[in-house]
Amino acid sequence: MTRLILTTEDSGAGALMRAGFADLVIPFGFRFVWGPLPSDAELARLLAPRAPEQDPAIPYWLHFLDRRRRGILGRKGLGLIELCEVCERVELWIDPMPNAQLMLIQLLDHVHSHAKPAPKLMLVQASVVIGNMLPDELSKWTPAAVEVSTDHFEIASRAWQAYRRPTPQD
Repeated sequence: MTRLILTTEDSGAGALMRAGFADLVIPFGFRFVWGPLPSDAELARLLAPRAPEQDPAIPYWLHFLDRRRRGILGRKGLGLIELCEVCERVELWIDPMPNAQLMLIQLLDHVHSHAKPAPKLMLVQASVVIGNMLPDELSKWTPAAVEVSTDHFEIASRAWQAYRRPTPQD
């Protein structure tokens, strides 16, 4: 695997795969806009490596993939950080929707706490919903990718921690 794209919707992941943008495209299905947020421990467990003997009923970040795309990744039990480490390039393709923006800051906060894949992490901030584009349109689209910097990580961590607070005063 050389190029990994992490995106915020299943439809966007399918469109990016059909357009041939990456060797592997993984959508995240988190919902942070409404309802209670998962705890830091739950999120860490969800994105962590999975032991083969672990109960399959316990949520795992690759459960968002269909069985065909999960394939060897699911059998290896890779966590998000471990998958990023084995890829040559990791890109975050993020939709403009509010939930997608929250997923972005949560992912950057998570990666920041591990710091290993940071040098090869790129951000593509879409101005349209990626899943609404046809593969033909996507293949002609050349959005700007920026390298994720220390500033991105720090701002995302502060924003994620503020969003998690129970009251606006915090």
